[in-house]
Amino acid sequence: AEAWPHLRVLLDPTRAMTLAEVQRAGFAVPEVRRNNFGPRTEALWLHFAVRAEAGSGRWVLEVDYPALNRIDAYLV
Repeated sequence: AEAWPHLRVLLDPTRAMTLAEVQRAGFAVPEVRRNNFGPRTEALWLHFAVRAEAGSGRWVLEVDYPALNRIDAYLV
């Protein structure tokens, strides 16, 4: 399933926010062209809801953008 229609974003110019701080902050609809945040120096926190209704419990998150430097995923 494509995440973009459900995606919310939070910009972190300091690149120092903790998960707890991010959870208290407000996420917004991306104000960029679809599927394109472009080159950035700040951290991007992305939020989208996932609901598992059936299956084995094994899931794959595919991020189709090889130029990414780092991805941390949190299940909260």
